Amino acid sequence: MEEKTTMTTSTPDSTLPDWRVTLAFGLLLIVLGTVGLYLSVFVTLASVLLFGGFLIAGGVLHGIEVFRKQDRRKGTRLENLLIALIYIGMGLLIAYDPVAASAGLTLMIAGLFAAMGAIRLTHAWQRRNEARGEAAWHAVSGIIELALALIITLHWPISGLWVIGLLVSVEMIMNGWLLVFAAFAIRKAARGESVPAAAG
Repeated sequence: MEEKTTMTTSTPDSTLPDWRVTLAFGLLLIVLGTVGLYLSVFVTLASVLLFGGFLIAGGVLHGIEVFRKQDRRKGTRLENLLIALIYIGMGLLIAYDPVAASAGLTLMIAGLFAAMGAIRLTHAWQRRNEARGEAAWHAVSGIIELALALIITLHWPISGLWVIGLLVSVEMIMNGWLLVFAAFAIRKAARGESVPAAAG
């Protein structure tokens, strides 16, 4: 009995976003991230100042919310007002000396890397006899994170000028490539695919 092969074409999905916009945004992130690698000091200071601005804005909005609610409980109202003032104060300190703020944040990042590395190595040791592949992956990741923590600490406080900018730039590049791949997937889905189907 001869089998006949027919082609079924899926209809394009009009609800998908424009792949060109996604592609353009992804390429823009890649370019900006690559430039940021060479201007890591500028990206670091800009990121720290932006963080300070968010703190100030958050403190102001929190303070407005405290007075808007007009909570009669003096203790609760005072606590919320103090939180708002702390946010604003931290934001102003960061804006006043972003270099010192970046050094402090970098030291916190080093501590975070060290903690994550120790946790991964501990997990790898616990899983060494159950899942060797997973344990090896966690061990390698833990060693890399501990090495990053050591490098950042040994070069501190100078590392405070470039670590944050480097991390932000790398994150932009990675997200940019993800958007590029997503754009091609959207284009493929939007155009529809011809799928062969066998008919008796």
